[in-house]
Amino acid sequence: MAVGKIISDNKRGHIGLIIYDLFIILVSALIIYYINILEQSNCACSESNKRNFIKYYSITLIAYILTTIIYPQFKNDIVQLIVVIFSIINMITLYTYIRSLRSCHCSISTNENIYIYEFITFYSRHLILFGIYTILVFIAIYITSLKLPKYININ
Repeated sequence: MAVGKIISDNKRGHIGLIIYDLFIILVSALIIYYINILEQSNCACSESNKRNFIKYYSITLIAYILTTIIYPQFKNDIVQLIVVIFSIINMITLYTYIRSLRSCHCSISTNENIYIYEFITFYSRHLILFGIYTILVFIAIYITSLKLPKYININ
């Protein structure tokens, strides 16, 4: 009975990861679509190295996720570390790039595709908040691992 429960919990966890991966693929595809619209509009203020980084990162992320779904053994510690580092860079780049588009006067960046723009803005803000939360959790875990005394006697 316990073995069956463990197996079913494992399947649920695996399905949850696949759903999460599919969500990330969908968001990355939406970002690529939006950036392609910006590229086709020839809007000068949207041209930037940030735009190129975000686009190529999103393409690479989709390829990586599809590869790890098909070949799970591709996920190792070194590859995961590289993905985390580039994900942090992408979070900051996406957030700053989307904010810079707000002051841009290109109609394509804010008016015509407002729902896509607003979703990417919402998504980038939540990525930043999640990143800050994660850093705070790691700091708290590190501090508790130091085994400091609960009280310091000043006398």
